[in-house]
Amino acid sequence: MALAAETAHLGIWTRDITRNEVWATDAWRELFGYGKSEELEFDAILQRVHPDDRENVRLAQEKALASDGRYDVEFRVLHPDGQVRWIASRGAVTRTGGGKPARVHGVSMDITRRKQAEAEILASVIAVQKEAESHGTLHAGGKPSVRDMFEDVYAEMPPHLRRQRQQAGV
Repeated sequence: MALAAETAHLGIWTRDITRNEVWATDAWRELFGYGKSEELEFDAILQRVHPDDRENVRLAQEKALASDGRYDVEFRVLHPDGQVRWIASRGAVTRTGGGKPARVHGVSMDITRRKQAEAEILASVIAVQKEAESHGTLHAGGKPSVRDMFEDVYAEMPPHLRRQRQQAGV
């Protein structure tokens, strides 16, 4: 299993709820900018999460602990050297015999390249839409407009890209 995780560039982690301790592989530590011997605990790890994403990560963990036990979230991590990386993290809660959450086991992977590609695609789509608007080509007598086609494209985008599009004012 370790070979498969290493080959896929997955960081494996376990959070012990009662002791507020985290165990993680070297690959996970690298994803989050931790040294091999640094002590890990959830609240300190949460401080490495980008401030704009921190609440979503905390809520995803709380939801997993309170409900079906599944954890699935994407967020940015701030490394001590200033580098920002996008991380996808997925996990599952194990419970005690009495049904209380005991541990969260999971995997994390770097999705920075995917997020950069998504941002480039969004920038291209916005540029094409603005160009079409500037030439008055968004409405073609009785046919679906280019604007309508763009709305279909935007509807399929992940939420964070839709927010970026709104911030761009298109």
